[in-house]
Amino acid sequence: MNFAFETPSVLLALALLLLPLHSTGVNVKAYPCLEMLPRDPLSGLFAGLLRLIGVATVTALVFGLAGLYQKEQQIERIGNGADIVLLFDRSSSMDNTFAGRRQAARMNLKPPQPPLIARVHRTSQS
Repeated sequence: MNFAFETPSVLLALALLLLPLHSTGVNVKAYPCLEMLPRDPLSGLFAGLLRLIGVATVTALVFGLAGLYQKEQQIERIGNGADIVLLFDRSSSMDNTFAGRRQAARMNLKPPQPPLIARVHRTSQS
């Protein structure tokens, strides 16, 4: 996939990815009695997962600010047949000119037809 950025200079802010890895956001104070408790592997896993979510969030924000987009691509599509739509509008509004005056030649013609007549033709190649 071909990706590009509208403002690549914003990508310098990717250095902010180190923030979730550096700090926990909690003031750590040493308590001697906590050293006696065993390590909790589930809490360590949860803390690591939160840091990864923080890194992904900062990455998404920086990519969004930089204007990430996908470059144009060409896709070749081959189909059989064609759909043709013909639309005839025979309403009286079509008799009016842009100036709001009716044309003299059309004033004495047949009464107006129903407003819309549509025909759909489908052709196919053998």
